[in-house]
Amino acid sequence: MKKKFSHSLRESLKLQYGKLPSAEVVARNFNLRAHGTTPVTQESVRRWMRGESFPKPDHLIVLVQWLHLNLNEIYDDGIHRESACQSEQRQGNACDVAISNGACKLINEIKHKIDPE
Repeated sequence: MKKKFSHSLRESLKLQYGKLPSAEVVARNFNLRAHGTTPVTQESVRRWMRGESFPKPDHLIVLVQWLHLNLNEIYDDGIHRESACQSEQRQGNACDVAISNGACKLINEIKHKIDPE
């Protein structure tokens, strides 16, 4: 999962900046957007970008909002989306089928914080 996150993060940063920015640039821009959470260091960002660590949920929320990361892509356990959609009709929730390890709960919490209804 760390590697998938790292790949998604780097690709989103490339789209945002036109190239992969330094950890210093990412940390600075992250911290400008991280209201109500702890700031991150350049070293934390380097670890995220190298796939050595995964951000805390409150940091992940900032990254999702800022860089439009696709959490389903990061947490996908390899089940094909088609089977998840078919299963959704039977079970009522593709999240139960397509996403594992508590990721569904985290994604729903993040979605609620980003777009409360």
